[in-house]
Amino acid sequence: MGEGRGWLGRRFHRLTADNQELEDEDLRRASVAAGAEPVLACRDREEACVAGSIRSVTVRARSGGQVWRSTSMMDPEP
Repeated sequence: MGEGRGWLGRRFHRLTADNQELEDEDLRRASVAAGAEPVLACRDREEACVAGSIRSVTVRARSGGQVWRSTSMMDPEP
């Protein structure tokens, strides 16, 4: 990421990084600013604030019933 670098290092990073890496960094900064936490830091059955892009959704009934909604959220690469 571009943090922890001087002005020249940040500029060079923005020129040499691919678009996906730059988008991931922007999303990570926006998520932190919104008070969100990475999905990997969330624990089962606990309330959490997350932000990001949803790729798919899957929710299964605890009793083993049919699927009625599903989700898959990906954290940007650190």
